[in-house]
Amino acid sequence: MNDADTRKAQADKLLELTQTMVDLAREQAWEDFEHRQQERDALSRALFADDMPEAAAEFVAERVSQVLAMDPELMARVQQARDEAGHAMRELKQAQQGAAAYQRFSR
Repeated sequence: MNDADTRKAQADKLLELTQTMVDLAREQAWEDFEHRQQERDALSRALFADDMPEAAAEFVAERVSQVLAMDPELMARVQQARDEAGHAMRELKQAQQGAAAYQRFSR
């Protein structure tokens, strides 16, 4: 496999990983999502570590465009999950404070 073919395969894998991440975000499978994110980040670094072979440039650009089209949904779902987790943490803290106050005054 030459460098252009390797880059095309990497771009295909990048697109596949991104679609998998979208699916995982929709399912709220955040642990698996995180693993795929790490894999995607490493693949992105490898894909663009060196100059792009001309024979792969258009193909890779198309795949990257498709990846970028999915990113807004990913970002929105991640932000929503963070917001929900923050809300849950605030509720838990309030419940703990309420329980502690009850214990102090019920003695």
